[in-house]
This record gives sequence, C-alpha cells and structure tokens, in this order.
Amino acid sequence: MTGALWRWLHLKVQQQTLTPEALESIPVTVSPQRLPQAISYLHDPGCDPTRLADWWQSVPWIGVGADLGLASGQKYLAEKPERAAACWERVIAQNSHMMDQIAIELEERPGASFSDGPASVLGLYENLAALYQSIPDLDPGGTKLKRMVQQLFEGKWMYIRQKNWEATQAFHTTLAIIFLARGELGNEQEPSSAIFQLKAALDDAKRREREEGFYQPLPEMRAQLAAAYRKTGKADLAAVQYREATLAYLDVDAVGTAEETLASWKNLGGATDEPSRIVKLIELRKREGLDLAELDSSHSPWLYRATAGIPADFLARQRFKLYADQVMVASKGTTMRLDAAQASYSELVKDRPKLVGAADVARWATVQRILLGAANAVPESSYVIAQSGGHPRDGIAVTVPGEARPFYVAVDPRTTIAAQYLAAVGSKDAVALQPHVVLRNGKISLPADLIQGNASDAIERLKNNPNLLLELRPARTAQNGGCQLPFAHHTASFIGPSYA
Repeated sequence: MTGALWRWLHLKVQQQTLTPEALESIPVTVSPQRLPQAISYLHDPGCDPTRLADWWQSVPWIGVGADLGLASGQKYLAEKPERAAACWERVIAQNSHMMDQIAIELEERPGASFSDGPASVLGLYENLAALYQSIPDLDPGGTKLKRMVQQLFEGKWMYIRQKNWEATQAFHTTLAIIFLARGELGNEQEPSSAIFQLKAALDDAKRREREEGFYQPLPEMRAQLAAAYRKTGKADLAAVQYREATLAYLDVDAVGTAEETLASWKNLGGATDEPSRIVKLIELRKREGLDLAELDSSHSPWLYRATAGIPADFLARQRFKLYADQVMVASKGTTMRLDAAQASYSELVKDRPKLVGAADVARWATVQRILLGAANAVPESSYVIAQSGGHPRDGIAVTVPGEARPFYVAVDPRTTIAAQYLAAVGSKDAVALQPHVVLRNGKISLPADLIQGNASDAIERLKNNPNLLLELRPARTAQNGGCQLPFAHHTASFIGPSYA
C-alpha cells in the first residue's frame, strides 16, 4: 500500500490536481502518521517543510515530500509567484543536506531506484530555475540559481563514484534543462553548459543500455543537442544527433516529427546513403495496406542491412512495427494477416529487438491473438509484465515512457507452438484447417480421420514436423463435415475458437 500511495501522490502532482481535499478522501489508516502531516502541510500558507517530519526519513518518501512541496508552490504561481518561489526554496533547503544520505541509502538498498523518489527533488530544482528565469526579480544577480547549480554539481558526484548512471542521467538532464533555458549552450568541454550536460545525459543512457539492457529513445533530448550543435557551428556533430533523433522518433512512432528532423539531417549533408534509407522507411511507415513482399529482404535489402549510423536493433524493431501494423489491417484478409503475424513473430524472436511504448505492446498482443486464433487457442486476458530483476526468462524487453527501468512482457508458450504450426502448414492451409484444429496441453489436436484420411501436403508436413506434438481426437461425424477439406479455399475468420 505504501508504494501505491506515493505513486498516486506523484501522479496527482504531475497532473497538478493534488489538493488537501484529495488527500482527505484517502482513509487515514493507509498512512496514519504521514497523511495528516501532508494535509496540514498543504493547508499551510507558509509551506513549512518541517510539518512533513516523517516524510524525510527514507528514499521514496523524500521524493513524495518534494512532490508535496511542488504542489504547494504550484497553487501560488499565477497570482503570487514570490510565494511559490519561497515555498520551493524552503523544500530545497530541507533536502539539500540530504543528498549524501540519499546516495548512501540507494547504494545499500539492492534494487532501489533513483526514480523511486529522489528524482522528484530534481523536479523542484527545474521548476524553481524556470521561475527565476521568467521573473528575474525573484533572483537579483542570479545568486540563488548559481547556488542551486552548485548544489546539483556537488550532489551528482557521489552517484558518479557509485556508477549509478540512472541518478547521474537525472542530474545531467536537470542541469541541461537549466542551461538550455538560459541559452548557455557552451561546448563539450564546458560543464556549465547545455551541450556538455545533454551529451552527458545521453552518454549515461548509452551506459545503461549496455549494462542494464535499458534502451531509451530520448528523441527530444537528441533533437535539442542537435540544435545546440547547429547554433554553435558544429554542423558535423549536429548531423549525427539529427540522425539519432530521427531514428528515436521513429522508435516512439512519431513519424511526422521524424520527417522534420530528417529534413534537418539531410540539409546538413553527408557522404552516406543513410538519409535516403530513412526516407524510404518513413514512406513505408506512412502507408497503409503494404504488400508484404515490399518488406522482404530480396525486395528491400536496405531494411535488413545495418550501417554505422543505423543499427541492426533499430532495423529489427522497425520491421516488427511494419509487419505488425499489417496484421491490424482487416481488409487484407485472413491469409495475409496470418503471413504478417508470422513475419512479426519471426522478427521478434529471431533478433529480440527492444520494444518501445504501449503501441508496441499492443502490436505484440495483436500478433499473439492472430497466431493463437489460427490454432483455436484463447489469448491470455492479461499479459505478465515485470520490471528488471523479476522478468520472465524469455520475456520481451519494453521501454515504458516515464519508467526508469525496462519492463518485460512474457511470451505465451502457446504462441511459439502456434507459430511453428503456422510455419509447418502455411497460411492458406491453416485457414482451411482452422475449424478443426485445437491447440491444447502443448499439442496440436486434430480429428483422427482428418489425419488418417487426408493426404494433403499440409497434413504430411504437420505429421513430419519434429517440433510439434500431435493429438488425435475421436473421428468426426458426418454432421461435422466429413473428412475432405477444400484446402486453400476456406475463408474462416479468427474471431474466436470454433472448437470447444
């Protein structure tokens, strides 16, 4: 319940809907000490953080205390910005001396995440810096902001020593936001600059992908770094980051924005054919109802050939998206949707690209449903999703927006069997067999007289496949259709199982 409470509080703060009334609607038994303190604090016009005494005792609650401080200041922003500033300054002062304590506690708690709370403290720094920037009279001479920036630089050093790249990425991102707002672009050798901090944050993300398997697209950050390089005359570095931003926008399905960053990339020139490849990829992503042959390696070899700037994992992820999107086009007909589902499955299990966001999870759910439907198996009503450390053995890594660690979606073992079955018989014959086949108990079940009496190539391939276990059901009656099937002409749909 504790974790659910502080996550709910964090969400309400992000939505700017946290009020004393919202807290009063929660039974006090959920947190007998902390809830009354939080309600009292939100009613206090002085924003006295000492009212939250029990909130500053451990890592998650420190973060929620910062969230409460942010919420308390937000209500004054429009009419009394000086009070909002004072409120946030008091909370930062309360927490600035805790940075070392937080770092030590995170190091001593296996599995603890910086995003579980302390990251919210950095959100206060970002909001207060933005307020100083918009109303300079709140910080005459900029001395308060300089002190805040110094605190951030000092605060990240212990995390650098710990090699806690999640935490250092958060610090570098906050510093980058502050320097960008002030127009202090700088360069890669100047720590007090946007370019240095943006590059450092992206370097942290690369380390996390290598060490934790956590891929972060971060398209906006890459585009910001590209623009900063361009403004400071570093056209070659800007081109690289515009390329990275373009790929990242495609990964998060922002195809239109990818076109914009691609235009910037192309305008900066380059001796490779990479931009032209991405032009073709975007054309494919924008079209509905593709011919699957267009995605084949013989027709589009560029879609399978990685380069120095276009990695194999990116191409595999894009192929998965392209094939899976065709599965969702109902007008394609059953056999073509089956072919697309089979291709999507193959891309995912062969190359294991990391998926990105809810759209990719929805794609995978549709692929599984179509594959299982071909064998009259009912998909799971929900998917097992776990964070790293407890992920399924053969799970598919997914980057979920707003989360600081990868999630893993379990692959239904029956999906593997259904895909093997479909590969054995082919999509046309699978349509014909669909009224009679059932996947159950790890076996492909068919009526005995169908197997024994029909010598079609599809049945023979099924019988001779070493990866599949066959189960013979009692022979069908005449009312169930006899034993001859109109192979390749049946047009059954896969709305649901036809055999119980």
